[in-house]
Amino acid sequence: ARQETSLLMSNLREERYKDAGITKYKWSGSMDERERPDHKLLEGSIQTWDKPPVVDRKTGRRANPGEDFGCRCVAVPVVE
Repeated sequence: ARQETSLLMSNLREERYKDAGITKYKWSGSMDERERPDHKLLEGSIQTWDKPPVVDRKTGRRANPGEDFGCRCVAVPVVE
């Protein structure tokens, strides 16, 4: 249930930001010992909703914050 709630909230934020014309976000993670190394590498980077970053370098899997299983990262909107 936790994963489904996280995914729902991530998708809701994305749609709200897109509706407001916000196309970019800054990756923000928890920066603790549980955060994945590949997610830590994304900290502070500017991304776009339409081309999610690689969140797993081994598989090449791409995702926006909160979409990866157990991901606690969030997207901070970049207003231009």
